[in-house]
Amino acid sequence: MPDGRFRSLLIVGTYGTGQAIIGQRCVSCHADKPTQEGFAAAPKDVKLDAPERITANEQRIYEQVVATKAMPIGNLTGMTDAERATIAAWVAGGAGSR
Repeated sequence: MPDGRFRSLLIVGTYGTGQAIIGQRCVSCHADKPTQEGFAAAPKDVKLDAPERITANEQRIYEQVVATKAMPIGNLTGMTDAERATIAAWVAGGAGSR
């Protein structure tokens, strides 16, 4: 779970912003039908192509995108540190509950 470093970012961590980042940086691989070349199926069957799927995976998103920076794999989609901070704030603010 996010620590106190990200609490001040809550104002930018809205659900719509978090969802938009996920749509731009994650869904090309994490969808029913990935569009990213080289991906025939969503890695680990994690699909983020619908709001309820994002909500169900908010902790996993935090761990992979913010805590370990393991995703996007090889930063294939070019996620920025600012986007990672926004995701951190979004999860700290309750993510899908908003």
